[in-house]
Amino acid sequence: MESIRIKQRNEALYQAATHLKDLNERVFYVGGRIVGLLITDLIEDDVSPTYDIDVALDLGATDIVAHY
Repeated sequence: MESIRIKQRNEALYQAATHLKDLNERVFYVGGRIVGLLITDLIEDDVSPTYDIDVALDLGATDIVAHY
């Protein structure tokens, strides 16, 4: 059974991916929320003390410009 933390982590990742839309083809995710996806031990569901999601993109290989 999924814990609340796992559900929250998955929801945060889903929201990030939804906002990035087509950029998901060119980015990779790192950070606290990602660590739990890499752990296969079902007993340990809270493996990271941080809740951030970092996104990396090689801007040298693309013509994308971010507007804030």
